[in-house]
Amino acid sequence: MGFEYTWTARGEPSHNSELRTHDDRGERSEPGHTLRAMTGFALDLLGYVASAFVVASLAMSSVLKLRILSLIGSTTFLVYGLLIGSIPVAITNGVIMVINLVFLYRLFSYEAEFDVVEVDAGSKFLERYLEHNATDIDAVWPGYRHRQHPDQLRLVVFRDMVPAGVFIATIDGTTARVELDFAGRDYRDLKNARVLFGSGRGVLRDHGLERVVTRADTAVHRRFLGQLGFTRDGDEYVLNIA
Repeated sequence: MGFEYTWTARGEPSHNSELRTHDDRGERSEPGHTLRAMTGFALDLLGYVASAFVVASLAMSSVLKLRILSLIGSTTFLVYGLLIGSIPVAITNGVIMVINLVFLYRLFSYEAEFDVVEVDAGSKFLERYLEHNATDIDAVWPGYRHRQHPDQLRLVVFRDMVPAGVFIATIDGTTARVELDFAGRDYRDLKNARVLFGSGRGVLRDHGLERVVTRADTAVHRRFLGQLGFTRDGDEYVLNIA
Protein backbone atom coordinates (compact mmCIF):
# COMPACT_ATOMS: atom_id res chain seq x y z
CA MET A 1 0.00 0.00 0.00
CA GLY A 2 1.60 3.36 -1.09
CA PHE A 3 0.88 7.01 -0.27
CA GLU A 4 1.13 10.06 -2.56
CA TYR A 5 1.15 13.70 -1.37
CA THR A 6 0.73 17.01 -3.24
CA TRP A 7 3.40 19.59 -2.26
CA THR A 8 3.34 23.43 -2.41
CA ALA A 9 6.02 25.54 -4.07
CA ARG A 10 7.75 26.03 -0.67
CA GLY A 11 8.13 22.34 -0.25
CA GLU A 12 5.43 21.98 2.40
CA PRO A 13 2.49 19.68 2.11
CA SER A 14 -0.71 21.38 1.00
CA HIS A 15 -3.61 21.58 3.46
CA ASN A 16 -5.89 20.15 0.79
CA SER A 17 -3.40 17.52 -0.28
CA GLU A 18 -4.91 14.35 -1.72
CA LEU A 19 -4.13 11.02 -0.17
CA ARG A 20 -4.28 8.22 -2.63
CA THR A 21 -3.69 4.54 -2.18
CA HIS A 22 -2.57 2.01 -4.69
CA ASP A 23 -3.51 -1.62 -4.51
CA ASP A 24 -0.58 -3.64 -5.79
CA ARG A 25 -3.00 -6.38 -6.72
CA GLY A 26 -5.14 -3.96 -8.73
CA GLU A 27 -3.51 -0.96 -10.43
CA ARG A 28 0.04 -2.29 -10.18
CA SER A 29 -0.33 -6.03 -10.70
CA GLU A 30 2.95 -7.87 -10.28
CA PRO A 31 3.69 -11.17 -12.10
CA GLY A 32 5.60 -12.33 -9.02
CA HIS A 33 2.54 -11.99 -6.83
CA THR A 34 0.42 -14.11 -9.22
CA LEU A 35 3.13 -16.77 -9.26
CA ARG A 36 3.27 -16.81 -5.46
CA ALA A 37 -0.53 -17.15 -5.29
CA MET A 38 -0.46 -20.07 -7.71
CA THR A 39 2.36 -21.73 -5.78
CA GLY A 40 0.45 -21.31 -2.52
CA PHE A 41 -2.65 -22.89 -4.05
CA ALA A 42 -0.62 -25.84 -5.34
CA LEU A 43 0.91 -26.41 -1.89
CA ASP A 44 -2.51 -26.30 -0.25
CA LEU A 45 -3.84 -28.75 -2.80
CA LEU A 46 -0.89 -31.09 -2.15
CA GLY A 47 -1.63 -30.98 1.57
CA TYR A 48 -5.31 -31.77 1.00
CA VAL A 49 -4.44 -34.69 -1.28
CA ALA A 50 -2.05 -36.09 1.32
CA SER A 51 -4.72 -35.77 4.01
CA ALA A 52 -7.27 -37.54 1.78
CA PHE A 53 -4.97 -40.55 1.34
CA VAL A 54 -4.34 -40.78 5.09
CA VAL A 55 -8.06 -40.60 5.91
CA ALA A 56 -8.88 -43.15 3.19
CA SER A 57 -6.28 -45.56 4.56
CA LEU A 58 -7.99 -45.58 7.94
CA ALA A 59 -11.23 -46.67 6.29
CA MET A 60 -9.68 -49.79 4.73
CA SER A 61 -10.56 -53.19 6.15
CA SER A 62 -7.72 -54.78 4.17
CA VAL A 63 -4.32 -54.42 5.83
CA LEU A 64 -2.63 -54.38 2.42
CA LYS A 65 -4.79 -51.52 1.11
CA LEU A 66 -4.36 -49.64 4.39
CA ARG A 67 -0.56 -49.82 4.12
CA ILE A 68 -0.50 -48.82 0.45
CA LEU A 69 -2.74 -45.77 0.94
CA SER A 70 -0.88 -44.79 4.10
CA LEU A 71 2.41 -45.04 2.18
CA ILE A 72 1.10 -42.73 -0.55
CA GLY A 73 -0.25 -40.29 2.05
CA SER A 74 2.93 -40.19 4.14
CA THR A 75 5.12 -39.79 1.05
CA THR A 76 2.96 -36.91 -0.17
CA PHE A 77 3.07 -35.30 3.27
CA LEU A 78 6.86 -35.69 3.31
CA VAL A 79 7.12 -33.74 0.05
CA TYR A 80 4.63 -31.19 1.37
CA GLY A 81 6.65 -30.69 4.56
CA LEU A 82 9.87 -30.16 2.61
CA LEU A 83 8.24 -27.66 0.26
CA ILE A 84 6.81 -25.53 3.06
CA GLY A 85 10.02 -25.82 5.06
CA SER A 86 8.45 -27.69 8.00
CA ILE A 87 11.08 -30.11 9.30
CA PRO A 88 8.80 -31.73 11.96
CA VAL A 89 6.17 -32.57 9.29
CA ALA A 90 8.84 -33.96 6.97
CA ILE A 91 10.56 -36.05 9.65
CA THR A 92 7.31 -37.48 11.06
CA ASN A 93 5.99 -38.54 7.67
CA GLY A 94 9.38 -39.79 6.59
CA VAL A 95 9.36 -42.19 9.56
CA ILE A 96 5.76 -43.25 8.78
CA MET A 97 6.75 -43.87 5.16
CA VAL A 98 9.61 -46.16 6.23
CA ILE A 99 7.31 -48.06 8.62
CA ASN A 100 4.79 -48.62 5.82
CA LEU A 101 7.53 -49.86 3.50
CA VAL A 102 8.76 -52.33 6.12
CA PHE A 103 5.27 -53.74 6.71
CA LEU A 104 4.55 -53.96 2.98
CA TYR A 105 7.81 -55.85 2.47
CA ARG A 106 6.78 -58.30 5.17
CA LEU A 107 3.32 -58.72 3.63
CA PHE A 108 4.69 -59.46 0.16
CA SER A 109 7.63 -61.60 1.22
CA TYR A 110 5.91 -63.69 3.89
CA GLU A 111 5.02 -67.21 2.78
CA ALA A 112 1.91 -68.36 4.62
CA GLU A 113 1.09 -72.03 5.17
CA PHE A 114 -2.12 -73.10 3.42
CA ASP A 115 -4.34 -76.09 4.03
CA VAL A 116 -7.47 -77.09 2.10
CA VAL A 117 -9.76 -79.21 4.27
CA GLU A 118 -12.99 -80.92 3.28
CA VAL A 119 -15.79 -80.67 5.84
CA ASP A 120 -18.79 -82.90 6.25
CA ALA A 121 -22.42 -81.98 5.68
CA GLY A 122 -23.94 -80.48 8.80
CA SER A 123 -20.61 -79.07 9.99
CA LYS A 124 -21.29 -76.67 12.86
CA PHE A 125 -18.08 -74.83 12.06
CA LEU A 126 -19.12 -74.18 8.45
CA GLU A 127 -22.60 -73.15 9.54
CA ARG A 128 -21.20 -70.62 12.03
CA TYR A 129 -18.64 -69.29 9.54
CA LEU A 130 -21.29 -68.65 6.90
CA GLU A 131 -23.57 -67.02 9.44
CA HIS A 132 -20.80 -64.72 10.71
CA ASN A 133 -19.86 -63.60 7.17
CA ALA A 134 -23.41 -63.44 5.77
CA THR A 135 -23.29 -59.71 4.95
CA ASP A 136 -19.99 -59.91 3.09
CA ILE A 137 -21.10 -63.06 1.26
CA ASP A 138 -24.29 -61.37 0.08
CA ALA A 139 -22.25 -58.48 -1.38
CA VAL A 140 -20.41 -60.88 -3.74
CA TRP A 141 -22.99 -63.66 -4.03
CA PRO A 142 -26.36 -61.85 -3.83
CA GLY A 143 -29.13 -64.04 -2.48
CA TYR A 144 -26.88 -66.96 -1.52
CA ARG A 145 -28.44 -69.40 0.95
CA HIS A 146 -26.58 -72.49 2.06
CA ARG A 147 -28.50 -75.69 1.34
CA GLN A 148 -26.95 -79.11 1.80
CA HIS A 149 -27.39 -81.92 -0.72
CA PRO A 150 -25.67 -85.27 -1.45
CA ASP A 151 -23.56 -84.07 -4.40
CA GLN A 152 -22.14 -81.08 -2.57
CA LEU A 153 -18.41 -80.50 -2.02
CA ARG A 154 -17.49 -78.27 0.95
CA LEU A 155 -13.92 -77.03 1.40
CA VAL A 156 -12.39 -74.67 3.94
CA VAL A 157 -9.13 -72.89 3.12
CA PHE A 158 -6.90 -72.31 6.15
CA ARG A 159 -4.04 -69.82 6.17
CA ASP A 160 -1.61 -70.41 9.04
CA MET A 161 -4.39 -72.49 10.62
CA VAL A 162 -6.84 -69.57 10.49
CA PRO A 163 -10.00 -70.06 8.36
CA ALA A 164 -9.50 -67.74 5.38
CA GLY A 165 -12.32 -68.79 3.06
CA VAL A 166 -14.76 -71.44 1.92
CA PHE A 167 -15.50 -73.15 -1.37
CA ILE A 168 -18.82 -74.91 -1.91
CA ALA A 169 -19.73 -76.58 -5.20
CA THR A 170 -22.04 -79.15 -6.74
CA ILE A 171 -20.25 -82.15 -8.28
CA ASP A 172 -21.69 -82.72 -11.74
CA GLY A 173 -19.67 -85.52 -13.32
CA THR A 174 -16.18 -84.05 -13.85
CA THR A 175 -17.41 -80.49 -13.33
CA ALA A 176 -17.56 -78.51 -10.09
CA ARG A 177 -20.40 -76.02 -10.33
CA VAL A 178 -19.59 -73.34 -7.80
CA GLU A 179 -22.26 -72.41 -5.31
CA LEU A 180 -19.98 -70.22 -3.19
CA ASP A 181 -16.33 -69.18 -3.36
CA PHE A 182 -15.67 -66.72 -0.55
CA ALA A 183 -12.60 -65.22 1.12
CA GLY A 184 -12.65 -63.39 4.45
CA ARG A 185 -11.99 -59.65 4.59
CA ASP A 186 -8.33 -59.98 5.53
CA TYR A 187 -7.60 -62.60 2.86
CA ARG A 188 -8.80 -61.08 -0.42
CA ASP A 189 -5.46 -61.11 -2.17
CA LEU A 190 -6.11 -64.03 -4.59
CA LYS A 191 -3.82 -66.34 -2.62
CA ASN A 192 -6.69 -68.53 -1.36
CA ALA A 193 -7.99 -69.13 -4.87
CA ARG A 194 -4.54 -69.63 -6.35
CA VAL A 195 -3.89 -72.35 -3.79
CA LEU A 196 -7.31 -73.96 -4.24
CA PHE A 197 -7.10 -74.00 -8.04
CA GLY A 198 -3.31 -74.35 -8.19
CA SER A 199 -1.11 -76.16 -5.70
CA GLY A 200 -4.12 -77.38 -3.70
CA ARG A 201 -6.19 -78.57 -6.64
CA GLY A 202 -5.41 -82.15 -5.65
CA VAL A 203 -8.44 -82.02 -3.34
CA LEU A 204 -10.62 -81.28 -6.36
CA ARG A 205 -8.96 -83.95 -8.48
CA ASP A 206 -9.52 -86.52 -5.76
CA HIS A 207 -13.21 -86.16 -6.59
CA GLY A 208 -12.53 -86.71 -10.31
CA LEU A 209 -13.05 -83.05 -11.17
CA GLU A 210 -11.48 -81.60 -14.32
CA ARG A 211 -13.01 -78.15 -14.54
CA VAL A 212 -14.66 -75.50 -12.40
CA VAL A 213 -17.70 -73.56 -13.62
CA THR A 214 -19.04 -70.48 -11.90
CA ARG A 215 -21.11 -67.35 -12.44
CA ALA A 216 -20.23 -63.74 -11.69
CA ASP A 217 -22.90 -61.24 -10.70
CA THR A 218 -20.63 -58.25 -10.05
CA ALA A 219 -17.85 -56.46 -11.94
CA VAL A 220 -15.45 -57.10 -9.05
CA HIS A 221 -16.14 -60.84 -9.20
CA ARG A 222 -15.67 -60.93 -12.99
CA ARG A 223 -12.31 -59.17 -12.66
CA PHE A 224 -11.33 -61.62 -9.92
CA LEU A 225 -12.12 -64.60 -12.16
CA GLY A 226 -10.16 -63.11 -15.04
CA GLN A 227 -7.09 -62.80 -12.84
CA LEU A 228 -7.37 -66.49 -11.96
CA GLY A 229 -7.52 -67.63 -15.58
CA PHE A 230 -11.25 -68.30 -15.93
CA THR A 231 -12.62 -67.87 -19.46
CA ARG A 232 -16.13 -66.75 -20.30
CA ASP A 233 -18.50 -69.26 -21.86
CA GLY A 234 -21.88 -67.63 -22.36
CA ASP A 235 -23.15 -66.58 -18.94
CA GLU A 236 -20.63 -68.77 -17.13
CA TYR A 237 -16.88 -68.71 -16.42
CA VAL A 238 -14.83 -71.87 -16.81
CA LEU A 239 -11.42 -72.97 -15.48
CA ASN A 240 -9.72 -76.18 -16.62
CA ILE A 241 -7.96 -77.93 -13.69
CA ALA A 242 -7.20 -81.26 -15.37
